[in-house]
Amino acid sequence: MESITPTITDNELEKVQKKYGDMKGELIFVTMVKGSNKLGISLAGNKDRTKMSAFVCGMHPKGMAAKDGSIKIGDELLEVNGVVVYGRCHLNASAMIKSLSGTAYKILLLRREGAIEEMAVKPLSQFPSELDEEATEDKYCHYRGMHTVTVRKGAQGLGIMIIEGKHVEVGQGIFISDIQEHSPAKQAGLNVGDMILAANDADLVGADYDTAASLLKQADGLLTLIVATPTKPTLGCIYEEEKKCPEIIEKSLEKSKTTKTCEKKKDKSPTVPPKPTSLPPKPPTSINHVPRPLSTHPVQHTDAPVPSSAVLSESNCAESSPTSSLPSQEEPLPDPRKCEIKAGRETTLEITKEKMGLGLSIVGGSDTPLSTVIIHEVYPDGAAALDGRLRPGDQILEVNGEDLRDALHEHAIAVLRQTSSVVQMLVYREEGQTQEDDAFDTLDVELHKKPGKGLGLSIVGRKNGPGIFISEVVKGGIAEADGRLIQGDQIIEVNGQDLKTASQEHAAAVLKTTMGRIHMKIGRLKAGSRRSTSCLTTTPKNQENIDSPAELKTISLERGSTGLGFSVIGGHGSPHGDLPIYVKNVFDDGAAAKDGQLNPGDQIVCVNDTSLEGLTHEEAVGVLKKVTGKVVLQVLT
Repeated sequence: MESITPTITDNELEKVQKKYGDMKGELIFVTMVKGSNKLGISLAGNKDRTKMSAFVCGMHPKGMAAKDGSIKIGDELLEVNGVVVYGRCHLNASAMIKSLSGTAYKILLLRREGAIEEMAVKPLSQFPSELDEEATEDKYCHYRGMHTVTVRKGAQGLGIMIIEGKHVEVGQGIFISDIQEHSPAKQAGLNVGDMILAANDADLVGADYDTAASLLKQADGLLTLIVATPTKPTLGCIYEEEKKCPEIIEKSLEKSKTTKTCEKKKDKSPTVPPKPTSLPPKPPTSINHVPRPLSTHPVQHTDAPVPSSAVLSESNCAESSPTSSLPSQEEPLPDPRKCEIKAGRETTLEITKEKMGLGLSIVGGSDTPLSTVIIHEVYPDGAAALDGRLRPGDQILEVNGEDLRDALHEHAIAVLRQTSSVVQMLVYREEGQTQEDDAFDTLDVELHKKPGKGLGLSIVGRKNGPGIFISEVVKGGIAEADGRLIQGDQIIEVNGQDLKTASQEHAAAVLKTTMGRIHMKIGRLKAGSRRSTSCLTTTPKNQENIDSPAELKTISLERGSTGLGFSVIGGHGSPHGDLPIYVKNVFDDGAAAKDGQLNPGDQIVCVNDTSLEGLTHEEAVGVLKKVTGKVVLQVLT
């Protein structure tokens, strides 16, 4: 692979080659000093909906990028100012770039043949005459009833539910399927059936549900929406299972293993079903073609109730499945709020989150060797731990009626993040699994480590109890080439040294100093006999805390006589490998604690105009100690 490397250090080049060296194409570094003009690039996603990409699909002639000439149509963004956008949605990448502070853009691109054919849209050829904020509306002027609505999010969010759908007149997009009375959205004049074209300048035409939900949820304060009002019929027809409505048709977002049949309604004018006021207990079957609620504020405070099977009345719908059946009328349904999980059977649970997060981390998904979604850890401060029934190794089959049996890892995380205050889960526990240790299979892996080379692994300790787990398999490393280790694996032994109760520091030292033949005993959560038979096509994703969606935010602190009031960990060449700079502790009564936005585990990307990318721990501490007065932090949280 060739690289164009203006203003890049050997250390930065080595890191980039390590991360992206196996990609086909040309790595390009572009640095542009910010001026009065804007960057002026338009981004597009990948036409393959299973892949997340951020391609440059257009450059405004008056923008910085067009005048500089280094960026080309079809280039794929990998990083901007040290923030990784590779593998992210183009809408999130666009919002992130707009939020960056500092005096320059430092962009890492991948240029390769055929990239233009992978873009979801054709290269843009027409642009507004002026490069200004109002130009966004110009490209939507052909939509019927296009107008701009400004909404201020309240403590309970926007108060809307959205659905991904297709309208014969305006095409694929995001539509409002329900609005709560007296909500900010209602007061702003939004209506059921409106199509959301853009939110805060982020284009939502053709976007999928997860992208739109994430964007709207993360937006704070005043939200500017560009909406259109397509011609009717009413949005109620979107719920018709047989998709008879000629205007709006709901897109099936996930494959379902069950077969659903719906009798045709006698009323030829379908209407929007009433919004359920609560989530009633239901048996372990589900109706999946329903709109999903949009949480527009932190996950633990979801404003809209989750639609249940009440959306399609029982008199009109029947469901058949070769693997599940409804209990007989004589057999009472177990109370999902109290029933125990019985091994070898699907169990429906109901957990009330109240004001806390669910407190789970997961591994697996149809795109991983585990195939199914499995609980990796139950955090002690979450609702699941307080409930006391779930434990590592339990398989999550459904969440609030959404089928996760064939879900990708990232989609499962998105579903769990967007749950309401009451969560219904259909879970399965393997027979013979009476304690946590029974949830793990043991396997032996032997790797050969060469002098001066690492294994290509990142590890992390467990939040709740002992154990060392693989948090990342680094691209281009020995472990990735071997192909047997995956994120979420527990390292039990290394060359006979027991690491079951070891600290993260001790485990890192053992792995770093051991050379030659390395024999590792690995614990892996069992996928079980009920796992999906989906074909594995992508690299498994790492486990994530589903209550902590990553977002870039700006925090301003006033440095006092006692400093900023927090400590950091990590850095290039740290005992745990080359890591970003993370917040370790936030001290009481310090500037950070008084501000209340910075938390342990947050990644500090930038301090004022200084990027912390590639800095050692000592260098990062030096940067933080030198700043005075008002300090602006760019943080991934």
